[in-house]
Amino acid sequence: MAYGASTDKFGLADTNWKLQDYGSDFSSSQAQALTDSGQVACETTYDTGNSYSNTYMYCGSGDSSGNVVFPTVNLGEDTGNAVYVTGATVETSNTDWPKLTITGETTAGSPGIGDTVTFPSVAAGKVATALGCTADTGSYVQSSSWSRTVQIQYGYDSDGARCIASSTGDRIEATTEVVACTGTPGVTIDTAFTQSGGGLSESNTGYATYSATMYDIP
Repeated sequence: MAYGASTDKFGLADTNWKLQDYGSDFSSSQAQALTDSGQVACETTYDTGNSYSNTYMYCGSGDSSGNVVFPTVNLGEDTGNAVYVTGATVETSNTDWPKLTITGETTAGSPGIGDTVTFPSVAAGKVATALGCTADTGSYVQSSSWSRTVQIQYGYDSDGARCIASSTGDRIEATTEVVACTGTPGVTIDTAFTQSGGGLSESNTGYATYSATMYDIP
């Protein structure tokens, strides 16, 4: 365990998806009572929980069209160890292979299984794919990301412990960065998406780039 990534919290590692990393985070809230001079007289920890993430790299050759074959991911689903899926993020780059990051957290009971994630078409291999948009003529995609996430809301008992959970806020967000050798780089936003950010960047030692951030409500 000291060397390498070995904890596959979501059980997605296989011959095509290679585990890259694992992370966990403990969170809590604190209630305090202060003395008349403002010092902490007593403190109680409540609303404790853990969140987790795994990142996988796609090392397969893809389907018959040369696209990444994604695993089945259900938002809000218990992966078998009381960790419920809260998000899936895809990343592509012209200098790296496609990556998939899954996030989840422990909850007070099932928040309800939401939709099965429909992933975008992503080229297998070390190729940057425009996500949420298409690159304009003369613009080259440098990197991109696509994520679908939900938020987990909790109800609490009389002692502030989580007693019930529900998933909400289902949302898709995508980012794409392009560069151009001549002219102005740009993208055309897909009809299903609405642009929420981004802009043009120029430097006296490089070529102009354009980045776009887009969202969609499933």
